[in-house]
Amino acid sequence: MEIDVMAESMDGRLLLFGEAKWEKKSDVERLLHKLNLQAENFPKIANRKVILAVWCKQPTNNPDGSFVFTAKDVLDAVKK
Repeated sequence: MEIDVMAESMDGRLLLFGEAKWEKKSDVERLLHKLNLQAENFPKIANRKVILAVWCKQPTNNPDGSFVFTAKDVLDAVKK
């Protein structure tokens, strides 16, 4: 299963492009590349900052500076 996410911050300065994957192992670099292509082709980027994020069960890689969230991260956040 895969879910694509696109959201804008309340002040309109940030755009989030994300993908949630529910598979045994996720290639985060490949997913980030896909998200970056989507962001580059988004018609209303203007001067907004773009954030790319991946939610996955088990990442096979995690490039420096990337936003990767596992199921444990999500569950820990819900418990707070």
